Amino acid sequence: MRHTFASAVQIALMPAAFALSQPVAAQDYPAREIRSICNFAAGSGADILVRYYSDRLARLAGKPVIVETRSGRRETSPPNTSRARSRTATPS
Repeated sequence: MRHTFASAVQIALMPAAFALSQPVAAQDYPAREIRSICNFAAGSGADILVRYYSDRLARLAGKPVIVETRSGRRETSPPNTSRARSRTATPS
């Protein structure tokens, strides 16, 4: 009997909870430009594909996509480049 009463109270209060809750204003995603890092040499096949899909992503997202070409030793990007940039970047 006690379980049934608690369930009835919860069901009765549900519409009030939904009516009193206000929608949260979310910010547009993404809030700033998108960065795409290509770790192959400029003009290579991978670079061309990254730029092609970055252009399509920019049209789809409505935000600019910045392609950074960072070729390192044996096509690996230099360590800590994206991690250091994300720590120092301030949201706009």
